[in-house]
Amino acid sequence: MSESESASTRTTVLDRVLVSALGRLLALDGFTARQLPSVLGRDLLGGLVSFLVTLSFGLSFAAMIFTGDLSSKLPQGISMALMCAGVTIIVIALYSPFYFAIAGPDSRPTAVQSTLAVSLVAVLGGGHNAISVMMVALALSTALTGAALYMFGTLGMGRWIRYVPYPVICGFLASTGWVLTLGGLRVMSDVPLRLDTLHRFTESLPQQRLLVGLAFTIAFCMVLFRSKHFLWLPSLLISGTLLTHVMLALRGIPVDAAQKQGWLLHFEKGSGLWLPYHEYREVLSSLPLLKTPFFSAFGGGVLVLITVSAIGALVTAAAIELSTGNDADLDRELKAHGVANVLSGLVGGLVGCNAIVRSALNRQAGAASRLSGLIAGVLCLATYFLYPQLMGFIARPVMGATLMYLGLRLLLEWAWKSRNRLARTEYLVVIAILVLIMQFGFVIGLLVGLVASCITFAISYSRVSVIKNVFTADEHSSKVQRSAAEARILRERGSRYSILRLRGYLFFGSIINLIEDIRQQIATRRPTIRGLVLDFQYVTGMDTSSAYTFLKLRQTLERFDIQALFCSMRPDIEEMLRREKCLTSDKRILVMEDMDHALEWCEQHILEEASSQSREFLPIPQWLAREFGSEASAQRFLAYVETLELKPGDYLFRQGDKAEEVYVIASGRVGIFLELPNRPQLRLRSVTSNTTLGEMAVYRQATRSASVICEEPTCVYRVSRSALSRMEDEEPKLAILFHCFVVRTLADRLVGSDRTIAALER
Repeated sequence: MSESESASTRTTVLDRVLVSALGRLLALDGFTARQLPSVLGRDLLGGLVSFLVTLSFGLSFAAMIFTGDLSSKLPQGISMALMCAGVTIIVIALYSPFYFAIAGPDSRPTAVQSTLAVSLVAVLGGGHNAISVMMVALALSTALTGAALYMFGTLGMGRWIRYVPYPVICGFLASTGWVLTLGGLRVMSDVPLRLDTLHRFTESLPQQRLLVGLAFTIAFCMVLFRSKHFLWLPSLLISGTLLTHVMLALRGIPVDAAQKQGWLLHFEKGSGLWLPYHEYREVLSSLPLLKTPFFSAFGGGVLVLITVSAIGALVTAAAIELSTGNDADLDRELKAHGVANVLSGLVGGLVGCNAIVRSALNRQAGAASRLSGLIAGVLCLATYFLYPQLMGFIARPVMGATLMYLGLRLLLEWAWKSRNRLARTEYLVVIAILVLIMQFGFVIGLLVGLVASCITFAISYSRVSVIKNVFTADEHSSKVQRSAAEARILRERGSRYSILRLRGYLFFGSIINLIEDIRQQIATRRPTIRGLVLDFQYVTGMDTSSAYTFLKLRQTLERFDIQALFCSMRPDIEEMLRREKCLTSDKRILVMEDMDHALEWCEQHILEEASSQSREFLPIPQWLAREFGSEASAQRFLAYVETLELKPGDYLFRQGDKAEEVYVIASGRVGIFLELPNRPQLRLRSVTSNTTLGEMAVYRQATRSASVICEEPTCVYRVSRSALSRMEDEEPKLAILFHCFVVRTLADRLVGSDRTIAALER
């Protein structure tokens, strides 16, 4: 086989591998074998950058948790951080919706686990046994968090992040920044920040480490706040570490002495490998001695950790969605985080999450597939197991500066800049959460923040009117097409019937405002209101307190003797109103199918009240005499028409028929229906006596756009196209009178439509 044939064969095999299940898992199926060297080079660079940044962040987070009284377990803490980094990077890189995702220990859950560790040791009273119990509890909290995240993803709760109040997220992120800032100071000085330890900051060595760490923090902030290039962060971490070693060498301090003095991490081979199983016997023997405060602190901490991790994972995913312009499966992201953290907890790791900064750096470094994350995770595990002495060269001031940079960045973004994005009350909630978490911890701060946000939202939402439209019966008519005389009466008297279209979710605060608006209308409207229509078509739901509050509306209606009609109600809303005795059998409030039937009821009621004027509805000859100007003209017109007597259910014409006649409804009523394929007929409107029908299609020379069906015994006068032509030839003045009559009828309908449109657009 020639060299070219061999290369071709290798290319074919690689192409098959790239489109196989493995290639799809690694997101390599979009590349060809010829592109593979370039892809591997890009992924290798992205993986190396991600490894360096994750290693620095992971060690910094471990040093933040295991400092001060817990510093004796720092090697085991490093084990927890690196186990977390290796496991979560690999799992999330393989299963996250984002191929460039880089996970690992993250600032938000680490801040909570740091607080949890301190509180558990404090509850247990300190000592070696207390620290062992605390470490097992941390691993267990990681596994429980992973199980909860997987359950959330399985239940499809990824979209729920949209419902978390934005001020709560801002307050939580700002508080995380505060905890990281304090953690950075602790890592630099290696002194717990308590009142009883403040005197130690007067000592020379903590002061020196603190000054160097603050100098690095200033350098980090000055560079990273201005530049977004992916190489700046790893360059600063490496150069800061090298600069620390140079400074120590100039002062003649060897590595061993620098580790003992706290300038470098103290880590010896074999001293850091920690799995929770080694501590189980000691913890199980201590279970009978554990008291309620321990379980309360652990349970509350785990709940906060689950909440923070879920919010953090989803906020990160939403931010990546926004930056990439692509939607992602948030439930898949939760399940990936769940599996990763269950595995991390089983091997004694901390909680790991997808990190915006590291994922963005990986993408900017050129990562082309999931191989970059796989490379970063494998390097973390390999470094820990093959050459753990590397951790002994990491400088504490650099790790502290990393934490302080992250903390100050969060504080700047969420505690300072958010004041321009939020309303004053919402910003006060952010500050309140920050202060409460600083004083009482995450549990109290988040709970109070959620309650305050809910109250603020309820107050703000109650100020939004639930009234979508307000109009009267003279502005919006039903689908019944009436005669000019009836339409005139409805225009004159329709203002006494008010129609309110409601919207949104009805609760106590919004209903109180609605009732006040109705009472204001009753007190100020002239002429006085006789009827009220409430349309629930756009109401999404209602709570029980709202149903009870509607009793106040009923009492108002009874006091002023006003008839009300509720229409388009959902069955559950109607059931609540009946249960609270707002809807009863006394007919004070009637229930209608929809607004059209309610409007029709109002119109019929108006016409019945105007019975003295309704005597104008004369028999067709007299009515035509008035419309045509004389009785003689009416009689001559009737000579050109054909009389039809229809029974209910008879078709006057069908949709699609050729338009050859104009009809005048002498008495009765017909309905206009749109025929829809494979669906019931749609009622467009009804037409009563003393009006015309079908003239538009005749004038336009078009087919019938709908069917007309008789709804009650009806008498119709039919004017055929040939009869109309004969009238125009024989009696042109009479034809003009008829055309003018049709134009007036159409104009009246157009005026009514304009009034309706104007009312709906108010």
